[in-house]
Amino acid sequence: MKLYTYFFAVFLGMIYMGTAYSKEFDPLVFAKEIGDLNDKREYEKVILKLEHILNDKEATAYARYNAYLQKTLTYKRLYNYTGALRNLDLAVAEPVPDRLREEVDFRVQIERLFVYFDLQQQKEFEAIFKSIDQNKLRLLPAETQSFFVCILAIVAMRNKDYAAADMELNRAIEIQKADNPKNLPSIYRIKVRLFQEMGNHDAALKAYKDGMFYANEYDMAIYKIIMEETITRYYEHIKDYKNALYSQKRVSEARTNYDANNQVGKLNLIENSLLKEHKDLEIKSERYFKYYLISFTFVLLLLLLVLCLLYRVNRQKRILVEEDNERMRITLQQIASETKTLEKTQVELKDFSFTSRQQEIIDLVNQGKTNKEIGMILFISENTVKYHLKAIYEILGIDRRSALKTSFSSTPK
Repeated sequence: MKLYTYFFAVFLGMIYMGTAYSKEFDPLVFAKEIGDLNDKREYEKVILKLEHILNDKEATAYARYNAYLQKTLTYKRLYNYTGALRNLDLAVAEPVPDRLREEVDFRVQIERLFVYFDLQQQKEFEAIFKSIDQNKLRLLPAETQSFFVCILAIVAMRNKDYAAADMELNRAIEIQKADNPKNLPSIYRIKVRLFQEMGNHDAALKAYKDGMFYANEYDMAIYKIIMEETITRYYEHIKDYKNALYSQKRVSEARTNYDANNQVGKLNLIENSLLKEHKDLEIKSERYFKYYLISFTFVLLLLLLVLCLLYRVNRQKRILVEEDNERMRITLQQIASETKTLEKTQVELKDFSFTSRQQEIIDLVNQGKTNKEIGMILFISENTVKYHLKAIYEILGIDRRSALKTSFSSTPK
C-alpha cells in the first residue's frame, strides 16, 4: 500500500510540474530553486523536478544540461561521486548552442576538478588544474568562483605559501558574503586547516566558530558535519584527545541525522522508478502500469527474500561443516602433539638428576596430592615442599604444577 501511494505521488508530481521547464528557462532561478530544496534535504522533490526536465521532449538542450548539472551537485552533497561524474558526462554531451558551448565546457571542467579534489585523486586533479584558464572564471556563478578560489588557497598551502593562502581565502569569503553566505563554512573549514599548519591555535578556533555560526544560521546539516569533522582532526593534530572525542561524538550524531547513504539509495530508487514509469506510460495505460509495477515489485521482493533465506541457510550449513572439520583437525593435532610430547619427555626424564626427596615429591604430585598432603606423607613442612617443587621446575624448565603432571611421568624405580 505504501509503495502504491509513493508511485501515485510521483505521477501527481509530474503532472503538477506541467510544462514549466519545457520552453522558457532561467538557469539562475532554476539553480536557486534546486539549491533551496537541497538545503531542506528534500531530495525526492529535487529528483522529480530534474527527471521531469530530462523526460520532457520540449525541453531545450541547455535546460537538460542544467538538469544534469544540478543532479551532479545534489549527488556531491550525498558523497555519491560516481553519480556526480556520470551526470557531468551527460551534461557536457548535450548539444547546446555554440554561443553557450564555452560556458558549458568550462563549468563541467571546473566541477570535475572539484570532484577529483574531494576524492583526493591527485593525478586527475593536477591534469585538470593545469589546464584551467582562469580568465574564464567570469563564466562561472559567484558561488562556483569562490570554490575555485578555495582550491587556489589549498594549492598555496601545499606550497607552504601561507600568506597567499590566507589572501585567497579572504577573497573567497568576500565573494560568498556578497553572493550566498550559507556556503561560508566550506571556506572556514579550510581556514582551520591553514591556521593548524601555521600553529595559530586561537585563529583556528575562531575560524571553526565562524564556520559553525553560518552552518547554524542557515541550518546547513552538511556544513555542520564538515565543521565538526574539521575541528575533530584539528584537536587530534594538537593531541587534545578529550575535545577530539567530544567533537567526534557530535560528528556521529550529525551523520546519523543526515543519513547520506540512505538518501542516495532513495534517489537511485526514484530515478530508476521514474525512468521505468516514463517508458511504460508510452505504451500502457496509467492504471495498468501501476498495478503491474506493484505486482512486479512484490514478486521481486518475495523472490529476493527466498533467495536470501536459501543463501543464508546454505551458508550456515557450510560454516557449521567447516567449523566441525576445523575442530576435529585441531583436536587430532593436539592429541598427536600431546602424545609425541609425552613420549619424548618420558624418555628424556630419565636423563635428569633428582634427589631421592625430589623424586618422591614428583611421584606424589603425579598422584594428584596437594602440597599439604605431600608434607604430611613425607613428614616435612608445606614450605619445604614448595622449595623442592621450585627446584624441580627449574631442572625441568617448566613454570607450573600442571606442566609437571601432564608432560612428565615418574622415573621408574
